[in-house]
Amino acid sequence: MASKKQLAWRKKFAKMSKAGKFKKSTKKSTKSKKSNIHGRTNFTLADYEKNEDINYHAENALELVKKYGTKAEIKKIEAINKRHMERGHLEHGDSQKRYLISDKYYKNLVAESKERNAESNQGNERTRPDTGDW
Repeated sequence: MASKKQLAWRKKFAKMSKAGKFKKSTKKSTKSKKSNIHGRTNFTLADYEKNEDINYHAENALELVKKYGTKAEIKKIEAINKRHMERGHLEHGDSQKRYLISDKYYKNLVAESKERNAESNQGNERTRPDTGDW
C-alpha cells in the first residue's frame, strides 16, 4: 500500500500529466535541440531541500533541468518521470540516468545559493567605529 506522501505525489503527477506537461509538442521549433533555457524557473536551494524532505526527487530533477539544462535533458527527465509513474516504481537504469543529469545541475544550484547569500550579507556587515579606547 502506498503511503500518504506517495499518494499525494501521484495525484500531483496525474494533474501535471492531464495539463499536458508530458505531451509532445506538434509545433516545430526553429531553435536547436541543444539550446539552453537558463533562468526559466525561480527554483532555489531551499525549494530543493524542502522537496527532498518529502521525497519529491522527480520534481527536483525536473526543476533543476528546467533551470539549467537543455530541452533534450528536460525531455529525458520527463520521460523517466512518466515511466516511473506508469510502473509505480523507478527502475535502476532510470534512477542512474536521472541522477547523472540532475547531479551536475545541483552543483550550480548550490553555487548560486552561496552567491546570493554572499551578496545579501555584504550590505549587512557592521563596522565598529574606531574610538581609540583599546
